[in-house]
Amino acid sequence: MALANLNGLLIVGLMAIASMAYPVAVAAEGDPVDIQDVALSPELERLGDLLVHRLYLMEQVAAAKWQAYGKITDRRREARVIEASKANAAKAGLDPETVTPFVVAQMDAAKAIQNRVTKQWRAGKAVPPPAPSLQHTLRPAISAVTAKIVDQLILVRPLLSAEDQQASLTGRLTAQLAPLGLGAETAAALVRTAARVGYGTTAPAPAQGVLGAVLSNGALRVGTTGDYPPFSMKSGEGFAGIDIDLAKDLASSLGVKVEFVPTTWPTLMSDFEAGKFDIGMSGISRTLLRAQSGYFSDAYHSGGKTPIVRCRDISKYRTLNDINRPTTRAIVNPGGTNQKFADKNLYAARVSVFDDNTKIFQEIVQNRADVMVTDLIEVLYQSAKNPSLCRAMPGRTLTVAEKGFLMPQDHVWQNYVNAWLNERTIDGTRDDIFQEYLRRPSTGFGG
Repeated sequence: MALANLNGLLIVGLMAIASMAYPVAVAAEGDPVDIQDVALSPELERLGDLLVHRLYLMEQVAAAKWQAYGKITDRRREARVIEASKANAAKAGLDPETVTPFVVAQMDAAKAIQNRVTKQWRAGKAVPPPAPSLQHTLRPAISAVTAKIVDQLILVRPLLSAEDQQASLTGRLTAQLAPLGLGAETAAALVRTAARVGYGTTAPAPAQGVLGAVLSNGALRVGTTGDYPPFSMKSGEGFAGIDIDLAKDLASSLGVKVEFVPTTWPTLMSDFEAGKFDIGMSGISRTLLRAQSGYFSDAYHSGGKTPIVRCRDISKYRTLNDINRPTTRAIVNPGGTNQKFADKNLYAARVSVFDDNTKIFQEIVQNRADVMVTDLIEVLYQSAKNPSLCRAMPGRTLTVAEKGFLMPQDHVWQNYVNAWLNERTIDGTRDDIFQEYLRRPSTGFGG
């Protein structure tokens, strides 16, 4: 019992060491590298941290070997590890042959650390630390980290094709590995071999899911309604809008073409559940009901429901109670959160359902309806586009809601989309696209 407790405490300590914030250090073969200045994808940072995590366990591995038999290199075990790694890679949908150099690069780095510390111990320059069991504690911990490395590698394969990201990851690893006595050459070998790992020729494993299928097919299928400016608007034979531009950027990040799949608000979830598209991008509100069938990305826009009316009538509608009256002619598009809001909150008003969302606001302009409650961004867009329409209750929203991208229940795909969205938020692309469409609403489609 005491030994088990000791091993447990030691492995907790190892995990803490391996997951700590690594200091800025001088690389053995170059100038100081400040990892804080490296512009790197968060998902590639995670891959790098996992590789470093694994290597920070190697001094403990060397100590355990020192206490047991004193030999670092075991060719037979290395061969078994390589074969097991190839088998696991094939199951994950990766090409086993291209995985081997990546595994060997990790093993070479691990042995370099073990040989360095062992040499110091033999020379009496340092004392080996107490080590947990190699078989029962260290190797299971290494296997767990290795499995995470494989999962992360599947996720970031498209990002590793970019030379600037390879260079940034190499710089970051160089700084992180310097305290272990490793330099830029080792970091470069890890990144170079990781970038060369390819996908297998068999069908994608479940762990790949949507991401593997998109890459295999060379196309990203995007479900969109085309009737919700400024997010998605029909433009001739195609589509335009905020989500359309974002969809094109997402496809570009994957190195595939984009295919837009028309859908409607009433059929959005049935089309999604039928697998007609890989991701829904159309200003879709994140709701609990939709989350029962799919995953959402992180929110890329926050707002809420608010009424839009003729400007001359703005004083009539200062509260929700002012709208929810028998004399009010409310109008709503079918099948989405606008209709759900009207059904719940406008029960006393005369609510009509209008099928064509691209022309619905003209019903208010032409005095055939009095008010529509919809998302704030659409109200701002339509009121800027048509001077006779105004936002009622300025400064208020009747609900709080977030927009997200709708995806199948696949955490690898969700992680990739969130990583891409995070990058586009940080570099300002998302905000630039929003501002482009909100600056020039008169060029909107279908109004």
